[in-house]
Amino acid sequence: MPPNPYGSATELIAYANLAYTLRNACYLCCRYTTNDHNVVQQLEALRKTVPDYQQCVFWDAVHRLEDVDSVFSNLSLRTWGWFFQPSFVDTSDICAKVFCVVVGIVHLDEPTPACPRCGGRTRFQEDCSTLFGWRYRCHASKRLKRAPGLRCRGSVMPTRNTWFDDSRSLGTGLFLTYLWTCRIRVCQAARHADTSDQTAVDYYSMCREVCEAVMTNEIVNRPLGGPG
Repeated sequence: MPPNPYGSATELIAYANLAYTLRNACYLCCRYTTNDHNVVQQLEALRKTVPDYQQCVFWDAVHRLEDVDSVFSNLSLRTWGWFFQPSFVDTSDICAKVFCVVVGIVHLDEPTPACPRCGGRTRFQEDCSTLFGWRYRCHASKRLKRAPGLRCRGSVMPTRNTWFDDSRSLGTGLFLTYLWTCRIRVCQAARHADTSDQTAVDYYSMCREVCEAVMTNEIVNRPLGGPG
């Protein structure tokens, strides 16, 4: 039997994987400018948490959600499934995570969050064990009072003080929030999101609380009535 001029099956698979990785890396670098360095950094950290069989879902989400203005202009109950893959395809809420990074729901810009333990500065640090693939680790030179020989190693998760802090399902929370903006009744929202009534009630209550806080702040800082 003559030798295969294209190499063994193992070599072909290795070359195919390398070509796929290079193509995706080039696409990511070309899409985001230097002004979006934080977005590129965070998306790459997120990509490393995605298993190989879900990489196509990740890159599809990046392609569909990269133009934020277009997403918000075309997003509706009918088009939701086009921007956000169903749960049997996107088993890890990858689309919702990409959306949170691109639109800035998770922390993006400088300064980074303060360390919750010592109040010092933190730095971006990749960590594949976290939800988004990174955390903000304390970089202060302060030593702990309780243990003078140790430096502070406090950290902040990117979802801290956000809508999705301690959320069990990012995709479900995002969908319920959108359903609330569409004025869908809570019982119907629970069925659409395939979740419990209590979960839908909790998210709807948080939406109302945020609106109440915003309106209260507007009333305090902006006097009612005309001049005089």
